[in-house]
Amino acid sequence: MVYKCEKISFYAGQKALVDDISMSVIPGKLSVILGPNGAGKSTLLKMLSGDIKPDSGNVKIDGESMQKLDRKDLAKIRAVLPQSSNVTFNFSASDIVKMGRLPYNECDRISMPIVGKAMSLTKTSDLQSRQFTTLSGGEKQRVQFARVLAQIWPELTSRRTKYLLLDEPTGALDPLYQMEILTIARWLAEEKGYGVLAILHDLNQAMAYADYIYLLKQGRLVREGTPHTVLTRSSIRELWGIDAEIVHHTTASVPFILPCSGKSFSPF
Repeated sequence: MVYKCEKISFYAGQKALVDDISMSVIPGKLSVILGPNGAGKSTLLKMLSGDIKPDSGNVKIDGESMQKLDRKDLAKIRAVLPQSSNVTFNFSASDIVKMGRLPYNECDRISMPIVGKAMSLTKTSDLQSRQFTTLSGGEKQRVQFARVLAQIWPELTSRRTKYLLLDEPTGALDPLYQMEILTIARWLAEEKGYGVLAILHDLNQAMAYADYIYLLKQGRLVREGTPHTVLTRSSIRELWGIDAEIVHHTTASVPFILPCSGKSFSPF
């Protein structure tokens, strides 16, 4: 199954927030979108997920336009974790995760074991009876991650490729849970064949976890490829205005990026 966009654009008035981008969500890979603020990353992800319609171009799954797919069928193969999710009703954390199973119209006997496994994997089992509105920002993010995992939980009977789209999944999390979420995302890609696409801001996380990287600047895709070929001193300077060293250490399996300086700044 192929999940891709072809020459998609999206405008706010006369300004192109996303400008003529073609890319794929690659099965078996964790792909990462990087770029400075305002580069169009979230808008691109919203078009890929079907939340907003491109002003031009198409998003296709297995050759069929996403706009023509049944919404429940789409929800069974593609799950989306937004930057934030506002919940004002008194749902428990377990209720939130169970919402991921709504497309399946199944009984609790089938859905609740999956909910339990998703919460166990994300280490949120101890939160299951807590009201969602009382959770911290990081706890809410982890529960929502459990929800999207429950939505496209691996099934022994299903041969369809599944896709996970993550918009800044590590934003509200401490370092340990950032690593755990990205490790789960990488495991789903490598071991289960999922196509995973994540927006990140941390260049070192992208270097460590990504199989493939898309670099965006001012709404355009300016470079793509493996982390080692894309995250270079010149590209980091071009996109973020930062001088950086790519440091290789004998005890690390991947290099890390050490910022040296940024553009000069004065508050006055």
